[in-house]
Amino acid sequence: MEFDDVTAAGALVQPVDVLRDELCDSPPLLEINSTQLATTTDHVKIQGTATDSDRVLDAFVFVGMRKVFYQSNRDAKDQKRLAFGIDAELNPGINVITIVARENHDTVSRSTLIVRRDGPGGVPLPTPKSTFFGDEWGFGESD
Repeated sequence: MEFDDVTAAGALVQPVDVLRDELCDSPPLLEINSTQLATTTDHVKIQGTATDSDRVLDAFVFVGMRKVFYQSNRDAKDQKRLAFGIDAELNPGINVITIVARENHDTVSRSTLIVRRDGPGGVPLPTPKSTFFGDEWGFGESD
């Protein structure tokens, strides 16, 4: 018996459990439909759904450093669910595809897929070495 368990009149007080099993600011659940992990085509279809108990703000997809898809959910009838689909263009070789769904700017889910693009007949293609942001802009190059 502890001091907190006795009232001023000396009667015993049963402790009340106040444990709430509640998650606050949990990220959206991101479900990606299976896709090809190796292909000879120059694109891959990616479909998925983001769900959350509060809301889904938006979803976007990167192939390497390149953002290839964005979908807002701000004006949707169902703010707690966002279905999306994309036919993403692939680079030769290894492609790192990142799918992101956000509840807000601080609460984010992320899923990463690795898809290899091969040449005709399944011949492995080399992965481009230079994939830094802005490399394809060509500043300072002369023709």
